[in-house]
Amino acid sequence: MKPLLSALISLLACYTLSAQEKLYDIMPMDSGKVVYKKTIMKDSLSKDEIFNKVKAWADNYYKFENAKEINEDIESGHLAYRGFMAVQTFYKVEFSENATYRLELRYHLEFYVEEGKCRIIMRDLYIRDPQDLMMRVITLRPIENYGKVWKKRWYEEFKKDIERIHKGITKLYLDIIESIHN
Repeated sequence: MKPLLSALISLLACYTLSAQEKLYDIMPMDSGKVVYKKTIMKDSLSKDEIFNKVKAWADNYYKFENAKEINEDIESGHLAYRGFMAVQTFYKVEFSENATYRLELRYHLEFYVEEGKCRIIMRDLYIRDPQDLMMRVITLRPIENYGKVWKKRWYEEFKKDIERIHKGITKLYLDIIESIHN
């Protein structure tokens, strides 16, 4: 009986841990934080070639000042940016049903380049309301808390917002991958 009980407890613990690996069952999480990780293999390219492709992509993508380069180290193959992207959402408020609303997703994007591969990590994701100066300060919160201050009945609406954000991040990653492979 004891082995069966311990196996059941282990199975329940594993299920609980796996249930916590994604925000709204969509965004990947690591240690309670949303983190996107991807390694791109391109054996035919040197470290310098991959680094230059990533740098060219970033210079083009961030040309309208929606990011700040915070680290560029060719020797170690490290590039890092703080950036943001606009997110169109359907923000539920008491006085308005399905009002469109624009939020910003703030993030930290890092590239680790080696011979034949590039590792991309996006972390420190925050949601910010750019509509009102005062709201900018009080609405900057980790994406892991997105929707937690509102009533449970709006869970599906917040989940849809997270799906839109996830699609935007996925598109960003696909653009990076395409730029490295071309």
